[in-house]
Amino acid sequence: MCSLKNISALELRQAGDLTIPDHKIWTADSQIYRGKVDLYLKIIGSQQKMMKSFNSKLRNQICKGKKNGLSWKIGKQELVDQFYKVFSRNMRDLGSPVHSKKFFNSIFNYFYHNSFICIIFFKSKPVAASFMFRFKKRLSNPWASSIREYRHLQTNMFLYWQMIRFACNTGMEIFDMGRSSLGASTYRFKKQWGAEETPLFWYRWVYENSSYTNQETLSIDHWKKMPLEIANILGPMVRKNISL
Repeated sequence: MCSLKNISALELRQAGDLTIPDHKIWTADSQIYRGKVDLYLKIIGSQQKMMKSFNSKLRNQICKGKKNGLSWKIGKQELVDQFYKVFSRNMRDLGSPVHSKKFFNSIFNYFYHNSFICIIFFKSKPVAASFMFRFKKRLSNPWASSIREYRHLQTNMFLYWQMIRFACNTGMEIFDMGRSSLGASTYRFKKQWGAEETPLFWYRWVYENSSYTNQETLSIDHWKKMPLEIANILGPMVRKNISL
């Protein structure tokens, strides 16, 4: 039997209601958090068909990215350094401890054939980046970032369009944009693409006398002011203990 001595809490995250009849573990009722949804876009065929399905404002924003001189590249582990340069800076600017670069390299060690990175460049400088996973007919994007001072060039729009194009060209049926909090800026950004949503159910049981605390969002004001080199050293030490 598993010892509960070092367990503070149990959490299950899923896209459906739990089937345990009374939702009880450790004689405690579950706490249910329903503030997040998964957003996904159905791929209707070719990239031309997808582009035509967007409204004129969205199409114009995508085209502006190209007119502004943005270029793109999709690859694998050879792009980890460029991805991490953008991702780690954005996480620092958001006040969130970052995953280690080793973490992203290890993904390719185990899932090389189904993992991809997309980089957006402006004058050869990486200004936006994303990480993608392929599973059957679904392309998922769990991590995407851009550098704030280049966003006026439509870097985010151009980045998401390249991922959607990639989904079209590789025969995917779903582009999974990942989870967002209801009403948040990331939620609104994804909805403008015509994304549909699935409610997420986060069940949590806290062991009695536990000092466990939970955060649904993570932003540390002091972290935003930290030099990037220091944030990238300290971030992975902190991040591995955060469940978000």
